[in-house]
Amino acid sequence: IIAASVMFLASFTEAGDLLPKGWIGGNIADYDIGVDRNAAKEGKACAYIKSRTETPKEFGTIVQTFSAEDFVGKRVCMSALVKAEKIQGWAGLWMRVDGQGTDEYALSFDNMQTRPIQGTADWRRFEIVLDVPEKSKSI
Repeated sequence: IIAASVMFLASFTEAGDLLPKGWIGGNIADYDIGVDRNAAKEGKACAYIKSRTETPKEFGTIVQTFSAEDFVGKRVCMSALVKAEKIQGWAGLWMRVDGQGTDEYALSFDNMQTRPIQGTADWRRFEIVLDVPEKSKSI
């Protein structure tokens, strides 16, 4: 297993930036997304997603995409320490392996919907493990 860790423990951008270098936030209209340097379980900082409303219209994300080239034919593990507070519905890690074009979209996928993070919980490690098939282009 090759570890592709997403613990947000290293390589953060300079102070004042909203997210770690190489990461982008999705649905910033409904969520505050950023880095907290005072709340980390391990390391120097942690990334966070906080709903701005009681009923957000969409889901919020922090996403990074990278080439699958070095991982083709292997198994990839993504892990993260997660602390949850008042989650209504569910939350989870999300990883997808894509090929080229729409016919090879989501060759491997897991968003933890079948094992959701819910309610309020202290720091806990979660993992997703996916195979990276021969036709894979990005993770």
